[in-house]
Order: sequence, then structure tokens, then C-alpha cells
Amino acid sequence: MKLALNALTLPRNLAGIGFYTEKLIENLAAIDPGIAITLFTNREAADAIRIPGNVRVEGFGFSSTIGKALAAQALLPRRLAGFDLLHSVGNVGLFSCPIPQAVTIHDLCQRVVPSRFGALKRAYLNLGEAWSTRSCGRIISVSHSTSRDLIRYYPKASGKIDTIHSASKYAVDRRPPSTGGDFLFVGTLEPGKNLVLALAALARLRDSHGVTGNLRVVGARGWKQTRLPEIIAGLGLGSQTTFLGYLDDEALKTEYRSAACLVFPSMYEGFGLPILEAQSQGCPVVSADNSSLREIGGTGCHYFPTGDVDALTELLLRSRSDPKGFSRIREDGYGNCARFDWARTARETLESYRACMAAAKA
Repeated sequence: MKLALNALTLPRNLAGIGFYTEKLIENLAAIDPGIAITLFTNREAADAIRIPGNVRVEGFGFSSTIGKALAAQALLPRRLAGFDLLHSVGNVGLFSCPIPQAVTIHDLCQRVVPSRFGALKRAYLNLGEAWSTRSCGRIISVSHSTSRDLIRYYPKASGKIDTIHSASKYAVDRRPPSTGGDFLFVGTLEPGKNLVLALAALARLRDSHGVTGNLRVVGARGWKQTRLPEIIAGLGLGSQTTFLGYLDDEALKTEYRSAACLVFPSMYEGFGLPILEAQSQGCPVVSADNSSLREIGGTGCHYFPTGDVDALTELLLRSRSDPKGFSRIREDGYGNCARFDWARTARETLESYRACMAAAKA
């Protein structure tokens, strides 16, 4: 099989879709040496992504989000002669594709929580996903939650969806982690990740319970966060909040292994990769209970109702007042990671490719 992967819209700092692309390529190449993979992406992402040496990479010279999206639609179709299948990995497929096409739709954030994005990006995703669900031969969804959302918003997707879970980037590390560290937040800085709720809970922990905790924030700068400094100053959390920016894998694993817990108050997720990352490193997880998060986190998380600052504060307090009891979910977290496996993801994705090509010939 000659496979083309469309990853033109990846950012320079790889996040969830970038890691998905990286691990999928690695495992497809490992389980099927006969597959010839060409990755089409932008030059910034091509420099960041780690792929096997037998995978061909073609980088386009576009850095703006609009430029990347236009390059995918206008230039990529001309490069696909001789390929058997195109897999568009970033939610939106090609509007005009000369070969069978599969698309991975990770989430429908712009539908479920529209305030997360500006009007232009919402329109692009709505149009692109609507077209993709009608025209692509197979639709790969990374969770049952996302599959349900697809059927709700795009009924024509029904019958073409393959739910294929992703997995953690990291192998389980059972070495005893540090205890009693700072709280940790991991995610791109944008409204839907709900950092503001974590900050409010940290302030309430101090003001209502006399417990001072620090929050370490890991993630690339996103959008709609210009008021963060004002919010932090208003809560008096300037000395308790540290922004670490985007971290490489080794630095991020160190953060997980030294944290009191991961605080994950996101309003909606298609998968929720940081939950599995934290569990793999023995870091207790405090997560909002919505969308895919319980599906992915299993019994290895402490959950709270989405947006409930009191419930989140109580869980943070428990992590300080009863750290041994709070951390009993660590073993559940290790076991939960075993439910997800990149080799299985790659095998099931290959099956989806074959179904896509068979449907095109029918």
C-alpha cells in the first residue's frame, strides 16, 4: 500500500494531533513493513516530528494557520498521483481528493463548546467536518464520545465511523514517584482547557482552608488568554503560579512524577491525552467529568462535575490532607493505561484503510 498522510495543519509545537500522527506512523511502519508512507506536512512540524527513516516527508513552506489550510486544499491534491489512499489526520479532509480518503476527527469542540474558537476557525471546522463526513470513505474517531458527537451533528457519518482509541506516548513507569509536590496543569492555553477554574480552586484552597499550594502550568500559548495575568493578579496567585511553556517529553515526565496531582478541568475533550500520560507516570489525576474523560480515565481518576470550583477545591484539599488515601488510585491508573496500545491502534487503522479502499472499488 502507498499511503499519503495529510498533516499540513500541524503546529510547530506538537500537541495531541501531532503526537497522534507521530505514534501512528511509528507503529504502522513497524507492523506492516510493506506499507510505503509519505507524510505531507509543513516545514516547522517536519522539523519537530520524529518518524522512522523509511518514511518519506514532504514539507510545505507555510507557517500561518490559514496558509497551511489553503496549501492542503489547493496544492496537496496535485501530489497524490500513484498513492492508494490519503489519510487526513487533522479533523478536516480534502474537499477535492483524486484517491480514496479517510479522515481522523478527534473532537467536535467548535460544535460542543463554540466559545473556545473565533468565528473564522469555527466556520472552517464546521464546513470542513461536514464535507469530510459526507465525502470520506471512512471516518476514524478517537473515542466513543467523539463518535456519538459525530452522529449527533453529522448524521451522514453513521455507518462510516471506526472508533479507534489512541494511547499514551509514554510507557508505564512504576518507580515510586515523588509525593507532596505542586499541582500540575497540562494543556494548550485556550479557554476550553479551563485554567481559570484551576486558578479559582487554588485561591479558594488558600482563602477558605488556609492551605497554600502552587500550580505549575505546562503548555504552549494558545488563544483568547490575554486576561490571564489580570485574573492571576486579582486572585493574588502571582507567587503561586509558574508558567513553564511547552516542554519536551523528558521534562514533562519529570513534572508528572513530581506533582501532587494533575488538575484537568477541561470543558470538553475528544480523548484527553494528559490523563493517560499522568497515569503512566504514577501521577494522581483530578479530572472534570464530561465528554470522553471518564471513558479514557477509567477508575484511575478522581472526578468532579465540570465547572464546579467547590468540588475541585475539595479534591485538592484531600490531596494535601490525605495524600496516601488520595494516591490509592495510582494502581488503577497503571492498569488503565494497559487498555490503550499504539500497536493495536495501528492495526485497527490499517483495517479502516482497507475498508475505505474496498468501498471505493465497490
